[in-house]
Amino acid sequence: PESRAAPLLDTRWEDPEIEPTEDLVDFRDDSSGTNVMANAWDGMTVEWDVWLLLLLVGLLTSGICFAVDATIEQLLELRYWLLDITDFTPYRLGIWVGVTMFLLTFAWSFTQLVSVDAIGSGIPRMKAILSGAEIGNTLSFTTMVAKVIGLTCAAASGLPIGKEGPFVHIGSCIAYLLSKIPAFSRIARHEQLLLQALAAAVAAGVSATFGAPIGGVLFAIEVTRIYFLVSNYWISFFCCCCGAFFYQIGKAWSSFEHMMSKTALARTDFGIDSSYSNYEIILFTLTGVMMGFLAAAWVVMHAKFTRYWQRTASRTSYHGLLGDFVLMVGVALVVGMVSWPGLFGFYMSMDDVRVTDAIFKPELNHDHGWHQPNIYLTLLFAFLWKFFASIVAITLPIPAGMFMPLFAAGGVLGRLIGELVHLFDPSVQQGAYALVGAAALAGSVTRTVSSAVIVFEVTGELRHIIPVLIAVLVGNAVANIFALSIYDSTSNLTGVKQLAALRKRSSHRLTARDIMTPEIPVITQDPTVGNIDQVLSLSDLPMFPVVESKETQTLVGVVERQLMAEFVTEYKVKGSFDGAVNLPEIELRRQDNMSPRIMVSSRLHKAYDPATHDDSMMVNVSVPENTGLADAGQMIGRIPFEAGHLVLESTALSDIVNNFIMLGLSACVVVRSGEAVGIITRKQLIEGKY
Repeated sequence: PESRAAPLLDTRWEDPEIEPTEDLVDFRDDSSGTNVMANAWDGMTVEWDVWLLLLLVGLLTSGICFAVDATIEQLLELRYWLLDITDFTPYRLGIWVGVTMFLLTFAWSFTQLVSVDAIGSGIPRMKAILSGAEIGNTLSFTTMVAKVIGLTCAAASGLPIGKEGPFVHIGSCIAYLLSKIPAFSRIARHEQLLLQALAAAVAAGVSATFGAPIGGVLFAIEVTRIYFLVSNYWISFFCCCCGAFFYQIGKAWSSFEHMMSKTALARTDFGIDSSYSNYEIILFTLTGVMMGFLAAAWVVMHAKFTRYWQRTASRTSYHGLLGDFVLMVGVALVVGMVSWPGLFGFYMSMDDVRVTDAIFKPELNHDHGWHQPNIYLTLLFAFLWKFFASIVAITLPIPAGMFMPLFAAGGVLGRLIGELVHLFDPSVQQGAYALVGAAALAGSVTRTVSSAVIVFEVTGELRHIIPVLIAVLVGNAVANIFALSIYDSTSNLTGVKQLAALRKRSSHRLTARDIMTPEIPVITQDPTVGNIDQVLSLSDLPMFPVVESKETQTLVGVVERQLMAEFVTEYKVKGSFDGAVNLPEIELRRQDNMSPRIMVSSRLHKAYDPATHDDSMMVNVSVPENTGLADAGQMIGRIPFEAGHLVLESTALSDIVNNFIMLGLSACVVVRSGEAVGIITRKQLIEGKY
């Protein structure tokens, strides 16, 4: 055996100065020059800004969440204080409906006046940004203010909306705004660091809403990222744990009786000896199937209602705004009437958190009106209200999420199933079916499995892990057959463009040759200003191939459109100062406090460092000799170019899409025998809908 193994060892690369040894290497030995502990400490101190940014994001996100919860509680107490002034029923009804109408219309008007980018959930927008779309005004300070105030008023009105989507948006706004501080300029300059911070902020927003750090991280990864670097996993957990810690401190100092706890949002009390029978696994599975069908129906109905309202009114016109106002008043009137405690019962005025807390208990509280006229009708009515009202609520032009209303709706329907099963088997825990239904419906609509983890964290119930996981998986499978997830559906409805994995089976047979844009203009290494201006006028591509010369056409790199356009503009406006054209963009990239810019057209230049750029990778621009200008025939400036991302003609489309998603590319050049024969852009892949 030794003689057969010896030829496999290649000794050509052995260093004659190093004596072979069988001793273990002690990495703590400074003499080896590889002190791992010192290197680790150096890495920690170099990335202090990342640690501090994550700490601040967790602190501020949880602080705002705490403030929003506290404000909602105060507004609710104010409403009941106004009701207690007199027992006159018309006055009490008028106050209840009037407060609902005022808060809802104020949330709409404030959002319209401050920032319309605050409308909706925020998760589809963050998913697009993390996959390379433009930020625009999505993460601005005005958007964050509109999101916070609009969400507070809308949630306090009694409308069944969730807070997970808005707080994902709020946390991302905080991370983006903090990155503009000079102390965090390194994160702003390096796109990957900024994207990591935004991904951690998404997880912090979910964690602050549910009080579930682990489930929050998993949920954020599932709904916002197609590919996630495992090496960045700890970043999100660190941010969420910081937020959970500060929220718990704030809650300990507060005097509110009902606030989202970091230990249990809706604690169960099934008893220490409670369990489930083997036959109930079948019932739990059927519950998951039912929730999957309902989830698909919910997404389809939401899409149809949204399209109908988009055709009916345009929010950019006077009539569209008037239509939105009438819709808000009408919804507020219906919500105020239905949720008034004196009409159907106190359970209709309870928010989603209180509803889930009630239905997870072994017995429903008689004082809440669940048994009037009987528990089956009240549970059915409560489910129908939550189910259909949430469809309208998420469509309104206000900040709103959908996870918690669906969580409550699934829990109510699951409780109804549990009550029916309890008629035949008194040993059954009705709350267990509520637990399974809540996770299955919410997970099926959002197409996430992490909803099961969130259920375990917010309830502290671990004895029903298997039933919950089975129901969630089955519900996801059923819903996936008939509809997209709510976030993908919303992205399609609102026009939020993002690059996703291939959806069509025929797309897997395509190659770069089938989808590329052929006959693209190229730039030589020694062009004139006129050549560059002509290339810019021929195409709107974000980058152009650079070739050695017109004769060889050998590809040497790619040059950004932004730098070329700026060079031509500077020359036309200012001319060549002392025989040279200065590019302000190059100077900006040398500055440490440059503002972060993430645009589709600038994905390449984020990797460009003027201090370390190879001096030979420059386009030497000159002025034609026959122009008659003072600088005719002279080189007036240099434009840097990069190696770029290249693919062969035979590269599969699936591999190209994966490269765009994982590397955040804006374009790639298709080559054949060292020559550029075409180009593929991110915009092309998105609009192609492969």
